[in-house]
Amino acid sequence: FDVMDQKFQNDSMPWFNAENFADHRFRRLKSAFENPILEPVLLIHNASIQLFTEFNKLLQRSEPTIHVLQGAMLGLARKIANRIVKPEFIKDAEIVHLDLSDLEIFKPNKSIFLGGITKPTLDRLLNEGDIAELLYQRYHTAAHCYFERSLDYILRKFPLKDDLIKNAVWIDVPNRIGHQWENVQYF
Repeated sequence: FDVMDQKFQNDSMPWFNAENFADHRFRRLKSAFENPILEPVLLIHNASIQLFTEFNKLLQRSEPTIHVLQGAMLGLARKIANRIVKPEFIKDAEIVHLDLSDLEIFKPNKSIFLGGITKPTLDRLLNEGDIAELLYQRYHTAAHCYFERSLDYILRKFPLKDDLIKNAVWIDVPNRIGHQWENVQYF
């Protein structure tokens, strides 16, 4: 390794420029790492994957969680909607009744929440001339599409309106006060 370190010490990407690793896969990786938009792409995935991971961990618990499933599904939908939907549309309607075909409910693409450091990184790349305005706009459009499709999937595929899951909230003893006899009567 010392010989390799000396050989590549002046090269910014020694691993991908090595003669032994000149195949197509490493050229593609080198090209990807040289692309300045890669950093904000990885940052938005890092910020958004946490939303899904938290929900996924709930589903993987060994103890029964049906009583918290409704709240968790709605919470995930709300967290995603908060990134792209104007607050007045989330505040005034139940999340399950959002009409994603109504373009008026969405924030402008440049106003969507991308994650704590994603937006400043993207702005820095634009201001320093590393990316063009067109790529900057395309990034925001792609982020909007990602969150909109995720929200649409949740609203269409998750059992948000399932009576069993809606009424199972009564099983959660500490939260029993906020529920009604109809929840028990369902069973």
